[in-house]
Amino acid sequence: MTSASRPATALLAHHFKLGHAAALALVEELSEEHFRWRPATGPQSIGWNLWHIAKWDDFLAEALVARSISLAHLGPARQIWDSRGIADQWGWKTGRLGLLDGGTGLPDDDAAALALPAKQDVVAYATDAFKQLEIVAGELDDSLLPDVVPGSIIYPNDAKQDTYGNYLVPWMNHCYEHLGTMEAIKGLLGMRGAVDL
Repeated sequence: MTSASRPATALLAHHFKLGHAAALALVEELSEEHFRWRPATGPQSIGWNLWHIAKWDDFLAEALVARSISLAHLGPARQIWDSRGIADQWGWKTGRLGLLDGGTGLPDDDAAALALPAKQDVVAYATDAFKQLEIVAGELDDSLLPDVVPGSIIYPNDAKQDTYGNYLVPWMNHCYEHLGTMEAIKGLLGMRGAVDL
């Protein structure tokens, strides 16, 4: 398969990469304290949001590799989170981290109570999870975008299985949505939130 057969997925992968790079750049200057800070009644910390983006990207990369014959060479299909036992390393309890252990639906108090590891550990996981999804998205052929992803529903809250395109675009939106949250929190810390790449 040549890059000429995937200009749309290459573009999607590029925009994933831009969002990921912005999220990683945003945390570079943060102290450990700033990485963990959250408003008393507001959203979760910048560190939590970085983990949350990475965890769902990790999940999608695994799901697409597992269900796509053309991506079999990227296997085995397994989340970095699981293959490296990151939950155990961080002292987090599997099955108590929200929907599919990705933070979604986790009550605010429970999410705020999660003890993030050192910033460098969260950044290392996010960097690897981001890279994996960028590779997976870039390897998909454009002809798959309107096709329904084989197998059962990928995201449990969906009413039915959806197309490759309708998974990739909302997942990219998810990244940018949480990047916006991270930028806002950084602004509340008195720093410039926007990232120039």
